[in-house]
Amino acid sequence: MLLVVSPNLCLDRILVVPRFTPGRVHRVQEVIRTAGGKGMNVARAATAWGVPCTVVGFLAGQVGHQVFCLATQEGIRIEPVWVSGEGRVCTIVVDPEGEETVLNEPGPAVAPSDVEALEATVLGYIPGARIVVLCGSLPPGAPEDLYGRLLARLRGIPSVVDAAGSVLRQAVRSGPLLAKANRAELEAAVGHDLAALEELAGAAQVLRAWGAHHVLVTLGQDGALLVGEDRLLFRPPRVPRRNTVGAGDSFTAGLCVGWLRGASLPEAVRWGMAAAASDVSTLLGGHVDPSHLKTLVGEVTVQPL
Repeated sequence: MLLVVSPNLCLDRILVVPRFTPGRVHRVQEVIRTAGGKGMNVARAATAWGVPCTVVGFLAGQVGHQVFCLATQEGIRIEPVWVSGEGRVCTIVVDPEGEETVLNEPGPAVAPSDVEALEATVLGYIPGARIVVLCGSLPPGAPEDLYGRLLARLRGIPSVVDAAGSVLRQAVRSGPLLAKANRAELEAAVGHDLAALEELAGAAQVLRAWGAHHVLVTLGQDGALLVGEDRLLFRPPRVPRRNTVGAGDSFTAGLCVGWLRGASLPEAVRWGMAAAASDVSTLLGGHVDPSHLKTLVGEVTVQPL
């Protein structure tokens, strides 16, 4: 089983708006509502490959019930920790001719007792987990070391942490097998801007020095950089682009599926990159087409940095 810990789940509200321009009145061409948050996207993509997956996270209010129902309708197993307040809605404006605009709400505030309930729920699933993914932001009130505390209890189970800033800094000190971040998330973790690949690789080594065994830096259309004993640069296949939001989560799912099927870490990264390429061709985050995976994996190139 793939266990996904994603505390700050949400309802994604996707608005398709051709030629979107801030400050103007627009007519929305299409509205799509789906269960969202990084962990939900990971689970959605993994489920498409038939991999058993459980998502643990906080839900609240009417929005939380919508998220639960939408996830269940998709066949995604979700183990919610219900808290007071109202769940968050993330609005994603997709311009078919341009870029996406994302408005992320903070989420409901959680109490120490809520955090304890989430930790207990996660620990209850650990014995049946083959890989544990901890991903996304934390809601108000959650301690910054939450991922680190959970990682310390995994008893040798392979783990992936996908976070940003101080949450990522705290998590890597508990020794995840893989720390994953995009450029902005890595910059927030080390506290300064990063431009050249060598600077990114140097920042990844800092995370390794703090405790991560391997660090994967995703670079969007420029590929990804895997830093461990070796430094490998991956270049993605060329695909039509519709919506890049959620592609990084499909990357995580593809990587984990590759691991579960016996791939080495570099080969699993190729699986992840192929999954991300499949995702950006769709409007919905976490939606991949497994039938195209082998073709896309074959189009991923790898070279030493």
